[in-house]
Amino acid sequence: MQNPRSNISVVVLLAIYNGEQWLHDQIVSIVAQKGVSVHIVASDDVSTDDSLKTLQSFGNECIDMLPTGERFGSASRNFFRLLREVDFTPFDYVAFSDQDDIWQPNKISRALSVMKEFNVDAVSSDVEAFWPDGRRKLIKKSQRLCKWDYLFESAGPGCTYVMAKRLALDIQNVLRQHRSKTDAIALHDWFIYCYARSNSYRWHIDNMPNVLYRQHDSNEFGANAGWSAMKSRWGKINQGWYRNQIVQIAALCGQSDVPPVRHIQRYRWYDRIVLALSACTLRRRWRDRIALAIALIVPAPSNSRM
Repeated sequence: MQNPRSNISVVVLLAIYNGEQWLHDQIVSIVAQKGVSVHIVASDDVSTDDSLKTLQSFGNECIDMLPTGERFGSASRNFFRLLREVDFTPFDYVAFSDQDDIWQPNKISRALSVMKEFNVDAVSSDVEAFWPDGRRKLIKKSQRLCKWDYLFESAGPGCTYVMAKRLALDIQNVLRQHRSKTDAIALHDWFIYCYARSNSYRWHIDNMPNVLYRQHDSNEFGANAGWSAMKSRWGKINQGWYRNQIVQIAALCGQSDVPPVRHIQRYRWYDRIVLALSACTLRRRWRDRIALAIALIVPAPSNSRM
């Protein structure tokens, strides 16, 4: 049952694709948020299971569904569709939800409290990953922000993001003007963080995990923990995926001329050395700084580039 209506209204953007087995628990946890009035707007990426029936079982009092039929092919494109099409004007804040997580009852109220305390426009947080076998692991993303980190990584999982309406409207305007450019961006949460930081919006990463971050074989991007995840990241670097994403996200955020992006675009030996020596300004976590510096200095295979 939905909580009594609050004066604070939050729209939750929910991207769906074959999430039938998890959707019910996630929606229940969203509707049960304390201290705020939540409304869900969902976009389905042409699911072939009973995801739509699960949504319909909740009625339309707290959930709206965007028209179905268009195939997006990735969670990011689905979220970009939500950002372009949802009317944010009736709401105070915008949040993002994956289809398979579980929110703690104070997930949004905690985020709003942190936003007020630190006088910021958006907040993300650590998460607690959990697996079907009962394992749990804190995924820490709340390292101190650094000068250029927004050009090289996100502020954590997008499912933790809560932002003020004015930032959402600004992002919406950019996405509506540049549809073709956003189709090439693989990580909506990275773009959102980059856009906010690039345009003087204030951001804070909270160290309180209020999302249970489900891990399973269908995760598009999971907890990125362990040896297999490290191998996957190195593959993306060596195949040029990471560098390409940096360049495209920076361009859309008006950051193509800042020094790190100019070095990434040229990518001569001198540029790689400069970037490696600047790794402390490019990534928040120490092990990520070291890994990035090594990847920049150690030559990639001849048939691939970062």
